Amino acid sequence: MMKPTFKVDVTPNYKVIMKVGENEKRISLVGGELAKVFSSVELNKTLLDFGIEPETETVVEFTGLIELGSKKILSEKKTVNVTPYAMKLDLTTTWYCKSVRVRSICDAYRW
Repeated sequence: MMKPTFKVDVTPNYKVIMKVGENEKRISLVGGELAKVFSSVELNKTLLDFGIEPETETVVEFTGLIELGSKKILSEKKTVNVTPYAMKLDLTTTWYCKSVRVRSICDAYRW
């Protein structure tokens, strides 16, 4: 991806704005990168940090931001439906024994 030239003597700062409802988080892109790739764990943790309950489908808005001195340039907004998952297993329940394959293991241990 070609980096834009701005014909000014200021170093641009590239960020991604991630917005859920009225809450937003600005994620700086390091090393002048022009894209942000989230791992599933990183995106899930960020969604949980927003206070989204696991297994709850939520709309997230992503916008690119370039800060060039006092000027700000925003990209068009992209909307994505996401559903975070729980980071900790609750082993006091048997919800994980619902699949046929796992059920046989659970039955073997009399869960």
